[in-house]
Amino acid sequence: MTDIRKIGEELNRIRKSDGLEVIYGDAEVSFLRFANSTFHQHIFNDIGHVVIRSRYGKKTGIASTSSFEKDALIDALRKSEEIAKVSPEDPHLPDLQKEMVLEYRSVSDEIEELTPEKRASILNEIFKRFPDFEFYGAFFTYKTRINTFHSTGFELTTSFNDAQLNILAVSPKSNNTVWIQRSIRRGSDINVENIIDTIDKKLSFDEPVRLPEGEYTVIMEPLAFFDLLSFMSHFAFSGEAHVDGYSPLKGKIGEKVFSDSLTIIDDPEDDTLFPLRYDGEGVEKRKMTFVENGVFKNIAYDRKTAGRAGTESTGHAAGPLGGVILQNVKVKEGDRSLDELIQETEKGILITRFHYINVVDVQKLVFTGMTRDGTFLIENGKLIKTLTNMRFNVSLFDMLSSENLIVGKGTQDIGQAEIYESRIPLRYRIPPVKIKKFKFIQS
Repeated sequence: MTDIRKIGEELNRIRKSDGLEVIYGDAEVSFLRFANSTFHQHIFNDIGHVVIRSRYGKKTGIASTSSFEKDALIDALRKSEEIAKVSPEDPHLPDLQKEMVLEYRSVSDEIEELTPEKRASILNEIFKRFPDFEFYGAFFTYKTRINTFHSTGFELTTSFNDAQLNILAVSPKSNNTVWIQRSIRRGSDINVENIIDTIDKKLSFDEPVRLPEGEYTVIMEPLAFFDLLSFMSHFAFSGEAHVDGYSPLKGKIGEKVFSDSLTIIDDPEDDTLFPLRYDGEGVEKRKMTFVENGVFKNIAYDRKTAGRAGTESTGHAAGPLGGVILQNVKVKEGDRSLDELIQETEKGILITRFHYINVVDVQKLVFTGMTRDGTFLIENGKLIKTLTNMRFNVSLFDMLSSENLIVGKGTQDIGQAEIYESRIPLRYRIPPVKIKKFKFIQS
């Protein structure tokens, strides 16, 4: 990995601006790709990205580069200075952090032991159990370092590792598909027999059938619930959304807005999620409850939105350049497992995951999207058929109401599925949920 401390010191030495922030993201990524149940590519990349923000008073300019070469870094520095000079003042710009050196490291030996050979062995065990199916996907390991440097002498470095397994299983006979996703911080996160059992159950049906549009009882597996909850947290809990006035929960702290069974916590103290003790601005994180038994309790702030709201940062900056994010989310479990939720359902739909989710009405928390890679008809407590993908249109206020929501038992850890040029580390620990009325508008 690049010596990122020297980069900050060198750029600080030659800067012309009043102040400087340098942010580095640096990851060693190893990924094993497979298609048609055959390994066809192993790639090791050292992916780096540098963002530079120069300051002249309350004016700022930002430039970035993916090169750590000296000329590219200097060019980005000069561009950021030029942009800052012609930019308008930002009256809410926080001061640079005071001189301080912070470092937090959480590297798991279990992740280090997931060599390409070990990952191939795990996957081959799955492939051999289903010789008639086709498997596509990738098995990633990441070793990540995030560093923030201010010209005041502030420096924050966070290092951690994790892994991600994505499998698309396809039945050539029926063309049915099932998605398997595992976000891995511990060895127990890879349960091969559980994966095999899931594939066996879900790819045993004939070609999918179509249901008419309308309201149905649905059971969402943890990944499907994550898809909606992560969208909702941005609009509902973000300080930016509250100070700009578009949060659907603006002015509702202390009010009951969701079901009694819903409790949502952000817990940075749990290293089995993501080991982030400080946010992107160097503010120490702390455990916070955002929804407790349906009551809205707190708002997440970075330094800028906290200043606008007249309060303190809660340690939820996505990065030094702004943005609010919840990265260590837990949803409190109920008392019925996924199997029990299915067994008690006379007629309903099981959803593996969603895609193409978009906002229809922020104030009413109305979202639309499609089911994907595993949608099943439930009758008399059993999965009986695969369904074609269906489009939904639903208000999360209605979906998560006391009349509608049952929170299940048995959580899954879910993180970002893939990495391209950059990656925001986050991890949600999510149970399945049952929604008594869920509206589909197209099938």
